[in-house]
Amino acid sequence: QQQPDFLYPDLVLVLLSSCLRVLNNVARLNIIAFQALGVEYQMEMIHLLRILVPYCSERIGNAKAVDSLLKQLLLFMGYFSLKNKANQDLFRWGKVPTLMQHLCNLPFMFFSNAEKKELLLPTLICATFENKANEELMGREMNGKLLAQYLEAKLQLLAKKEQAEHKSSRGGGVEGRVRSTDFSDSKKKTHHPPEKREQPQQQLDFTKLMHRFPMALWEKAVSFYTHAAPPS
Repeated sequence: QQQPDFLYPDLVLVLLSSCLRVLNNVARLNIIAFQALGVEYQMEMIHLLRILVPYCSERIGNAKAVDSLLKQLLLFMGYFSLKNKANQDLFRWGKVPTLMQHLCNLPFMFFSNAEKKELLLPTLICATFENKANEELMGREMNGKLLAQYLEAKLQLLAKKEQAEHKSSRGGGVEGRVRSTDFSDSKKKTHHPPEKREQPQQQLDFTKLMHRFPMALWEKAVSFYTHAAPPS
C-alpha cells in the first residue's frame, strides 16, 4: 500500500515509459503475440496497472515523466483489450475501484481537452466494445453515449477528408489515401504507394483512433454505444 505522498523517482517513471513504449510498438507489429502476454502475466499486468494509473492520475501535469507514462499506459491498455474479451474482463478484476473505474474517473481534462480525449476515449472503446459487463460498469461512472458522439464526429471528419481527396485525385494517383493501422493479420504486408523524392515522410500519430481501433468497426461501435444505458 502506497503512502499518499509517495513519489517514484523520475528515473523509474522514464524507465517504465520506455518499457511500455517498446511493448506498444510490438502491439502495432503483432497484436496477437502482444495480447498473448496477457494469458501468462495477466494478474501481474493488472496489478501493475491498478497501481500506476491512479498514481499518474493524481499527479498529472506535475511532471513531464508522469504525463509521458500515463500516455503510454493508455495506449498499452487499448492494445491489450482490443477485440479480446478475456483481457477486457480483467478491467473489472479486483477490489473497487477497479481499473475500469479508474479510467472513467481520470481528471476532467481527459473529457474536455481534445488532445487528452484522443488518449482516453479510444482506450475506453477498446476496453468496452462488445463487452456488455464492461460497458455497464462504465455506464455507472459516465454516459457511454459520449463515445458514440466521439465516433460519429470521427466518421464525419473521415467522410469529408475522403471526399476532398477523391476530388484532388481525379485523373489518377492515390496520394493521401486514408490508411489506418491493420490489426486483422500481422503477417499481411501493407502496400505503400511510391514515395516522392525530396518529400519527408510524415511521422504517424499513434494516439489517433484510426491507429488504435479498426475503422471497419466504427459504425458498429456507434450503434453499440448509442444504445448504452445512461449512468445510474
